Amino acid sequence: MIRHDALRFPSNYWDHISQEAKDFCVALMQKRPKDRLPASEAVHHPWIKMASKHHSGEDAAHMLEKYDNVITSLSKFSESDDLAKLALEVIAFSTPPSKMEELRMLFQRIDTDDSGTIDFEEFKKAMALHPEYPPERLQQIFDAIDVSHNGAVDYTEFLAATIESQKTELIGRGSIKEAFNALDRDGDGYITESDLTRSLGHSATEESIKRYLTQADDKGRVSFQIFKTTMMLELASPDHKNVEEQLFRMSSGRRKDDGEEKAEES
Repeated sequence: MIRHDALRFPSNYWDHISQEAKDFCVALMQKRPKDRLPASEAVHHPWIKMASKHHSGEDAAHMLEKYDNVITSLSKFSESDDLAKLALEVIAFSTPPSKMEELRMLFQRIDTDDSGTIDFEEFKKAMALHPEYPPERLQQIFDAIDVSHNGAVDYTEFLAATIESQKTELIGRGSIKEAFNALDRDGDGYITESDLTRSLGHSATEESIKRYLTQADDKGRVSFQIFKTTMMLELASPDHKNVEEQLFRMSSGRRKDDGEEKAEES
């Protein structure tokens, strides 16, 4: 039926549906895949444009002005440890969409051409009401968010950079453990070069692997303790930074006696 039957719109179901909506369905349900409307064009179809509310109301700059926590998160992300960035991307990817509604709406508002990605010009326009960030700093932040280095920020990259603004709701000990397990592909309790190569696929380069493993031990392994402390340092408020830095130094030691381990655990 899918391959050969004609596309029909039975009256009892479709008489109340607009012609624009029917045209949209016809454009997508062509028998030959090459005849179907591609997503890049479908998003600009009259029926979508008529029904969409993504760009109604205030523009991205005025909307972003209300989210100081998101601005702070973007800035902190650009200066984060590379392993922490990767972990945040894993957490963002695995977080249920229903919990990301606010960030999703913000992403769509910034993505003015509905391409599914944010380019630097769109990012710069969204930050127009924040003169404390000069163009060179904006470029630095944008380049840091663009983890794949393809000149555009996709949805998961944006979520990774902004999810910290929602940390009380979305990021906890369980999320950090899940991110570690996702990267520890062989389940041996350590993140290694082999694990990262398997996780990152074609995007894994010798340079990127080296950046992710800056906190590794002399065997090139990152334990959960080091991973957790790196994430805690990343998520700490400025008032707690010195405490977290001490914790990080403690956990970086190669050997500890039982008393030290108990103190660190506390």
